[in-house]
Amino acid sequence: MGTILEYRFRHKNGNWMVLESVASVIRNEKGEPEKLVIVNRDITERKKAQEALSRSEASFRSLVEGAPHGIYRATMTGQFLEVNPASKECSATIPCKSSLKRILRRKCFATPRTTNE
Repeated sequence: MGTILEYRFRHKNGNWMVLESVASVIRNEKGEPEKLVIVNRDITERKKAQEALSRSEASFRSLVEGAPHGIYRATMTGQFLEVNPASKECSATIPCKSSLKRILRRKCFATPRTTNE
């Protein structure tokens, strides 16, 4: 695979586009460059989706990290995977891990039953 380049340019209709170009050198049997193959692809929508996802993740991270209440992700066995700063403060005042295990034993996170309508 050749070198990948991304660049922005303004289309004749005035919109900005992002183009991805991949260039590869084709060599002859002696190993000398003989041809150049360039493949261009419009990746504008992919870039817009990536930017929207990044903004959404940053917004969510800011919300969770700034929350005054503890927010965490944990395994069903009670192992913490992620905790926000308020959760870390909580651990100094109450036995969070034992509380989490008690909650998990109640199976309150079980998949809801579907109803036949």
